[in-house]
Amino acid sequence: MHREYTISTNWHIEIPESHISNNFGRGKISLLDNGSILLAYNETNDLYETIRGKLINIRNGKISVVFDTNQTLWSHIDDGNDVYIASFGNEVKNRQKRKGIIYQLSASSNIQWQYQLDEFISTLPVFLEDSIIVIDFNDSTGYENIYRISKNGKLVWRKKFDGFTCSDPCILPGRNEFIRPVRGLNILEKWSLDGDIKKTKSFKELSEVTLSLNDQGSVFAAVDKSIAALNDELEVIWKYKPEKGWADQAPVFDSYNNAYSILNMRRLVSLDHDGNEKWIVKLFGYGKQPLVTDEGDIITLTTMPNSNPDDLEQNTSKLELFSDSGEKLLEHEITGTCIYGKIHKDNIFVVTNGVRSNHDSGYDNYSVNVYSLKLK
Repeated sequence: MHREYTISTNWHIEIPESHISNNFGRGKISLLDNGSILLAYNETNDLYETIRGKLINIRNGKISVVFDTNQTLWSHIDDGNDVYIASFGNEVKNRQKRKGIIYQLSASSNIQWQYQLDEFISTLPVFLEDSIIVIDFNDSTGYENIYRISKNGKLVWRKKFDGFTCSDPCILPGRNEFIRPVRGLNILEKWSLDGDIKKTKSFKELSEVTLSLNDQGSVFAAVDKSIAALNDELEVIWKYKPEKGWADQAPVFDSYNNAYSILNMRRLVSLDHDGNEKWIVKLFGYGKQPLVTDEGDIITLTTMPNSNPDDLEQNTSKLELFSDSGEKLLEHEITGTCIYGKIHKDNIFVVTNGVRSNHDSGYDNYSVNVYSLKLK
């Protein structure tokens, strides 16, 4: 017998003339101990250009600005203690050469240090005990720089390589190694923390959200239109390919190591720990990795795009809740295009990019919507 749910809105705020940078489908909401959240977004003008980047704190629907810059912010990420902000680095009047910048903020929101990359930032920082790994990319040359930066903002090492890292590197816990997915070359590379490549594995194709880990630290990848479990040497243990469509996202997991992934044809699939399909259900729209509740139920945030993607029109999204057996428990409509979400106990925070009509100026512009929803 599954729990019966209802859903209500704690609060909803709309931030006009603003937009979330959604490159590669990655972004973060940070939940703080006092129940507030951190969110990075960009203010836009009537040409949809960024004029300010901001990191804000939202508590009970009230906004306070934590960080404000004339650069385009991609997103932020935290390691439980410190907050890092990833900026594309361009100012509005200088769009020809964009060099990424990483900022570290203190608990009091002061800039502890900043580090300017050589090129356009292509991944969010991933955390080691004493440092971070971040990657930039030059789309003219096709080369990347891979940086290891200490948590004091000092360069530990930098390596230059061919290829484009299509999603964030994956740190292998307890193994002093990380995996770099290289799109274009369609390879996975296992690196030591000293900056040496220890293993390379080729595939036919890598997906945008390539890698994930379960609670045991096992590696899973979206490769060759399939979901694959990999061993420490990047060899395939098992591979799941759906009968219809393909897998383009690495899965997320419940406490029993069942895997869940949204497939390209608006479907949610559940796999057991050996890669066998348990069930598959149709979704409202297209979305990113699902969320798993403490009770083991699955939340999807999906969007049905406007039929003319060139029009600046409002998209519709839905939150859908499924049991671990695939039964739909509820659905809830949301305004805008879902960017990402976060669960904390029975609270769900959802961020969307929306469109707002400005009747005074006579033009439409982007808006950011933030929802705090309550599951009961």
